Amino acid sequence: MGRAARRHEADQAKSGWMKFAALPGHQLKFRPAGGRRWELTAADGQLAAVVREGMEVRQLGFAEPELAVTACGREYRLQSVGLRIFPVKELVDDATGHLVLRLTGSHFDESTISRMHLRDGTTVEFSVTGHQVRNATLSAIDPSGQVLITCRVSPAQPLRRSWSSNSLKGIEVRVSPAGYSNPGVVLHAVVAAELLKEYVTSPGGG
Repeated sequence: MGRAARRHEADQAKSGWMKFAALPGHQLKFRPAGGRRWELTAADGQLAAVVREGMEVRQLGFAEPELAVTACGREYRLQSVGLRIFPVKELVDDATGHLVLRLTGSHFDESTISRMHLRDGTTVEFSVTGHQVRNATLSAIDPSGQVLITCRVSPAQPLRRSWSSNSLKGIEVRVSPAGYSNPGVVLHAVVAAELLKEYVTSPGGG
């Protein structure tokens, strides 16, 4: 891609990033809460979910933190399965052991497509436009092309590039009316925010 094309792509990404505030839907924030804990809160400050990073599992030399998620009064665990460069990740209900969703794909080294496979057979695609903290926007898109969830890094984030999720100010999440009707919307919002966090803080990701 030439310099002019790259500049056009960056301008388009920045335009989409700037329009985030005008998107319709329910506003959530995903913010660090000390240590290895992040919280997803509603616009009124109500706590929707808590995410805690657990022991890292080595997959072919890659560090993959296991995430414990508390949402809607239940405990879940997001963990990597299988020995591969980009492992499949599964979100499992701790109490029942039932699979809630499966993640495939990657948001690393400018590969920006991941897919969330739900128990009912629906596949949701997560796509990122932009490659920087101040222009990257993640969208969760259903099979009909509807955008269910959109995320961006908080505008309060300093311009310098950070390789640590601990230095992020937070992720803004906007759930569209179509996305809000899904029964697992809180978990889907957590997954979307985690993917964008990983993308902008992993070397080669953003």
